Amino acid sequence: MIAGPFVDAACTSKLDIKIGDQVYDMCLLCRASCPQKPFFIEAETGFPLKCDFCGIPPNPSCVRWCNSGALELIDD
Repeated sequence: MIAGPFVDAACTSKLDIKIGDQVYDMCLLCRASCPQKPFFIEAETGFPLKCDFCGIPPNPSCVRWCNSGALELIDD
């Protein structure tokens, strides 16, 4: 899958992941849009282990390209 600001992309995965009470399809569009391309993932959740909050403010690429709303950057 290729994703980025100049490519139309859509989630096509059939896998689901539950975060809290919300279920999301595990489309991996976030990983495809990441310039770091994290190849190491957390075994239980499938989340990337490396993030440097890339991208154009206010959000990293993964948050901007997440079509399902599964990702959100919260400023503490």
